[in-house]
Amino acid sequence: MVAVALPVGAWVTGVLPHLRFASEDIRIRVGADFYVVEGDYTYANPWPVPLGQGLDVPFPDGVDPPQVIEAWTDAGDLPVRWFAGRPRLAVRAPALGDVTVHLRFRHPAPEQRGVYLVTSTRRWGRPLQKARFSLGWSSPHAGDRFTSSTLHPVLDVENGGTVVYRDFWPDAEWRFSWEVSP
Repeated sequence: MVAVALPVGAWVTGVLPHLRFASEDIRIRVGADFYVVEGDYTYANPWPVPLGQGLDVPFPDGVDPPQVIEAWTDAGDLPVRWFAGRPRLAVRAPALGDVTVHLRFRHPAPEQRGVYLVTSTRRWGRPLQKARFSLGWSSPHAGDRFTSSTLHPVLDVENGGTVVYRDFWPDAEWRFSWEVSP
């Protein structure tokens, strides 16, 4: 089986993606001074040959990178390599098929606010077919509450919740904040 890939320069810079970013399912759980992101990202290969693709895991500028990043597919673990201050990974998609990448990372958040980049979707040149976002607690305690979320419809302030979009083409990042009971 032959896999086709872009030249190394294109892989490194992330330009000219030849897979299609089809959907994402993001689950964020917050704690007193951190948040954990678990995401399932599905990429479609529209070509009749298997393809490899380098992927950048985007994080907001001015924010410390996550403490832990884990990546895998159903075929096994994916090594995460840092290049130019960004974590990168490589995936393979079967001919005319899909691959789902699972990521988990933990961000420090001593000020009890976080951001998840969604506008990076625009780099792919087309809306996501489906995007699902969930916000909840790592270990809920009485009195904990969410104080803001920029996703609409507004997620439940007390408990978080889930929102699903079709043809997702965001123009602002997802920002959220919370308070924990003393």
